Amino acid sequence: MTSLKDSDPMQKQSEPIKSSQTSYSRGDDAEHRESTNHEYWNNMIQRLSRQKAGTPSMARIRTICKTLLDKNDAGISPQPTILSLSNTFSKETQNELVLLIAHLPFNTTVLELYLRENQIGPDTCAILTKALQDNSSIVFLSLGENRIGDEGAMAFGSLLSHVQCSIQKLSLEENKIDNEGIILLAKGMEKNHSV
Repeated sequence: MTSLKDSDPMQKQSEPIKSSQTSYSRGDDAEHRESTNHEYWNNMIQRLSRQKAGTPSMARIRTICKTLLDKNDAGISPQPTILSLSNTFSKETQNELVLLIAHLPFNTTVLELYLRENQIGPDTCAILTKALQDNSSIVFLSLGENRIGDEGAMAFGSLLSHVQCSIQKLSLEENKIDNEGIILLAKGMEKNHSV
């Protein structure tokens, strides 16, 4: 069974993304960044989707991922939803969670996301916060009883400092966050007036 560290999606995250568009004007900056981000997430989805379904839950996760992207015949997304996947993922099924996370930048319907008790560590947390930077619909995230630690708190502090961060409520209790992590979270919250 492949774990998150075995397939190392974080390694791909740190590599620069090459785009076919090599030059653009300053006004095209935001559009280029969005295009590059979507390319990054599409590549991650394709890479993770090619892996064998290591557990019976992979079929369920793929169905959920498809639902996140579905639109009706008129091209309209379904009604806003709550996605509760607490106590669904284990240490061995983190790739399945990362596959779900990679779909979040394309989702416009999930308003509340519950990922409690999923053994989420700093690596998966870094991918989650990167995906949330590109998502504008999720306003509530419950991530309690995981193991994100100070590294995860730093990632959330960075996320919260972004102007486009849509998170209004964040639950991080019982995540092995020490004083250093709390300080990093607080620094991010100084710049965010919606949390």
